[in-house]
Amino acid sequence: MKKVLVVGATNLDIIARLSHSVIPRDSNPANISTSWGGVGHNIALNLAHLGMDVHFLTAVSTDVLGASLKAYFAKEEVNIGRAVETTRSTGVYFCLISPEGKMEVAAVDTQTIEALTKEEIAKRQDYLNAFDYLVLDANLNEEAIGEIFSRSKAKIIVEATSGEKVKKFIPFLSKIYMLKCNILEAEQLTGIKEKPVKQAGKLLSFGIEEAVITQGAGPVIYTIANKIMQKEIPKAPSIIEETGAGDAFTAGLVYGKAAGLETEKTIALAVRLAQHTLSQPGAVVPLGSKDEFMGGIR
Repeated sequence: MKKVLVVGATNLDIIARLSHSVIPRDSNPANISTSWGGVGHNIALNLAHLGMDVHFLTAVSTDVLGASLKAYFAKEEVNIGRAVETTRSTGVYFCLISPEGKMEVAAVDTQTIEALTKEEIAKRQDYLNAFDYLVLDANLNEEAIGEIFSRSKAKIIVEATSGEKVKKFIPFLSKIYMLKCNILEAEQLTGIKEKPVKQAGKLLSFGIEEAVITQGAGPVIYTIANKIMQKEIPKAPSIIEETGAGDAFTAGLVYGKAAGLETEKTIALAVRLAQHTLSQPGAVVPLGSKDEFMGGIR
């Protein structure tokens, strides 16, 4: 198994699941829950649930929530030993979920991750180079991203995160080993709308070695040795909540690469992990028996 370091954000997720369609400018009855989240966190935790010895480089506040977060990571067996400590408040993500499981609106405060500066990255160069793969989310600031690309010798996998945030990677596209994005995020990079096969071709022309483009329930577009492939995905058995499904998909891709799985099996694992996340509330859903979950993949 190859060694993986995830670099990205952690925040407190506050999820309000509405009892009925949202009523603007009014108090809406909802079931409100809290849990730890953030794109980098979600990817790292999914990898830990798959049995990987995963390291996570993030920023942790010195506030009360930060102390709780450290204990949580220790329990989940995610190594954050080289995390940056900061006096900035712990980040918060707030989301309203419709009764059908769709996101109505979300808001996020990611100030904590701003403490992971280019200077902090430079201090950890030897640490970065101890891994075969680095997985980056787009919550990192541009200077930190640039420092990672200039110092790391690892293969870099990028989770696009959002259409706006993925633009931070435009100066570094030729240095990306794998980019995972959805069709809207790919449009921001390529200027091509609603044509994922052409988007994939354009991404390859930028120098990206492998690209994976998701379309929700539509086919996954992916590349192998400069060939563009398409995989139809089975209908999700149930959709309770969409939060974290894209991050779970990325974790499946990373695990497949680290474990040396064939590309088709890697995509199948990513789809299975995303659909598992869709089937229950929460950004990261426990797997139960890993062997049963991986049945037919390995």
